[in-house]
Amino acid sequence: MDRSEHEHNFESIERISIAPPAVESFLSMDAAREVWPEHITENQEFQSRIESRQQLNEHLDAVIDNLPAPNITLEDAIVQGYLTEAQVTDLYSSMSDLLENGSDYRRIILYTPFEFLPDKKWRASTPGLQQQTQRFSTAYMSAWKGLLATHDVRANFVDGG
Repeated sequence: MDRSEHEHNFESIERISIAPPAVESFLSMDAAREVWPEHITENQEFQSRIESRQQLNEHLDAVIDNLPAPNITLEDAIVQGYLTEAQVTDLYSSMSDLLENGSDYRRIILYTPFEFLPDKKWRASTPGLQQQTQRFSTAYMSAWKGLLATHDVRANFVDGG
């Protein structure tokens, strides 16, 4: 390799830039503005969705960070003082919003810990948590029923079926 080829290869390497996965641009409006054109980032629906994902992430973090073990139910975590009813209310509200906004996100129920699912017999002491528990249960079951008839072409390709 002569010197001019070496310099050309070096110049090519300098132009390589590393960017995070596109999905990470949805974690905040600042991150989105770095990746997406202005006509997208100024769209109210786009901004609303990013804001709701931020809230969901915050509510998930608030709950998960306070659980002493992964196998404790949210009801038990409240009773034992690890979580407040407000934290669980916020989580159920955000998760319900996500599930009710269309079928794009219903697969999240496949990854939701069973410990997050409210017991049908559980009666929260605050009306807000009781309402959000019922709302989340309804949204969860609706998503679950919607997934029953889903045929995933990718699974056939991966599984060879």
